[in-house]
Amino acid sequence: MPKPLFVLYISALLSVTLSVSTTLHAATAATDTNGGRLHIVATLAPLASLASMVAGEHATVTTLLTSNADPHDFQLKPSQRVQLMNADLVIGVGPTLEGRIWEGSTNTRKPFRILQLQSLTTLSILQNRGFDLHTADHAHDHTQNNLHTIDPHMWLSIKNAKQIVLAITNHLIKVAPAKISVWQKNSNAAIAQLSTLEKDLQKEMQPLKKLRYIISHDGYQYFEKEYGLAPAGLVALDNEHIPSARRLNELRKQVLNTKIDCVFYEKRLGEQYVALLTENTAIKKIPLDHLGVSGVTQNQAIYPALLRQLASSFSSCQTL
Repeated sequence: MPKPLFVLYISALLSVTLSVSTTLHAATAATDTNGGRLHIVATLAPLASLASMVAGEHATVTTLLTSNADPHDFQLKPSQRVQLMNADLVIGVGPTLEGRIWEGSTNTRKPFRILQLQSLTTLSILQNRGFDLHTADHAHDHTQNNLHTIDPHMWLSIKNAKQIVLAITNHLIKVAPAKISVWQKNSNAAIAQLSTLEKDLQKEMQPLKKLRYIISHDGYQYFEKEYGLAPAGLVALDNEHIPSARRLNELRKQVLNTKIDCVFYEKRLGEQYVALLTENTAIKKIPLDHLGVSGVTQNQAIYPALLRQLASSFSSCQTL
């Protein structure tokens, strides 16, 4: 016998109420166990690192994505949605890179509790490159209509990282104005640390401007442009597109007929294609990572270690 509509309505109402109650309880519990510190959620480890430099011991900084995850198609777990709801500040690139993370997760937050890098006008924003690396247009464009064409890996520029630190500082001042002196002191220290890193890498990268290399994923141009580098070829424009047989054949001819110092690849993408390109050659195959550093878990150390590791990888490409 079918249940009366009134009974069905009450059952549905109780189910929704229980779900909301559970979510709110989890959010409250997270606050209570945080020792009075702010809770910052960053989508990526490099951004969590920059946030930790500013927040120090006055916040717990959580990273949503591990270094193995692909930001483009990452699916949030229910517990991670609770983290986003409960966060005092959420930091990420934005829908350009982590589209699904932002879908309905933070749209009720106050603006100063959300920091999307793609919306910062203080950053140097580059446009995505095509396979013709010499004719790509890299003009800055922050308009909404062109967000889908921007290269979202802007944290790989130390100049941008400094601006991200300043943006995080401004947001924390709004979230917790009583700690303004702490945020400003930590921010100044972070900028000084990044300036030292910048000088060190400029010196290390100076001899590498004539490197000829192929890269599996076009995710490093912010780092490359900062040090006068440019790839001789790209296997794929992004993680979402598999290179065609024609593209691989063109690159294979380039490898065989021109001087290529090395081929860079990401372990998440491109290792199999690099093996095809370098088969029966002595060309170096070198892994890159733009999301984190294996073995480095302390938040504040991740960003400097990541940039130093990238510099070391490019240095190892150089042939004697």
